[in-house]
Amino acid sequence: GLDTPFGAVCRAWSNASEALDITNAEIISPECTMFSVYNDSHDWRFEEIGAGLRPIYGDDWCNSAIGSSVLDQPDSAYAQQISLHYDTVFESVEPSFDLVEAVFDTPRGKQGLRYRRALLPNHSINVRTSNGCKIRRRPSRLTVISEVLVTDRLSS
Repeated sequence: GLDTPFGAVCRAWSNASEALDITNAEIISPECTMFSVYNDSHDWRFEEIGAGLRPIYGDDWCNSAIGSSVLDQPDSAYAQQISLHYDTVFESVEPSFDLVEAVFDTPRGKQGLRYRRALLPNHSINVRTSNGCKIRRRPSRLTVISEVLVTDRLSS
């Protein structure tokens, strides 16, 4: 719902006239994570990855994923599906709010996940870095905010 911390971020984005100031989605809720992707010649690449993905993918993968293609995830079918969804949202210039149920491979094994996801396209976004500086993001990016609802480590 919109009365959750996840909902508050989504409302803030919809109410922002020019820029949304996201300081750190993990502070909003331990279950929330924020990451951003940018479009590099029709290839979505990870720009930032929030701490909420680390329990799912592990530190090694999250650290190495910065700058890599979204398609380079351990589960290529899942990666292809989300990349196509990013394209659709980016081209529509409209945000997407989804309830996602997925089963996919990670470096830690097969993972079942149910989560809320907001894809926020074509919006200037101010991000406060750890040293307090604000950075304005170009609109060729999508900010992805997810709130994990249920996780299941599945046997292979």
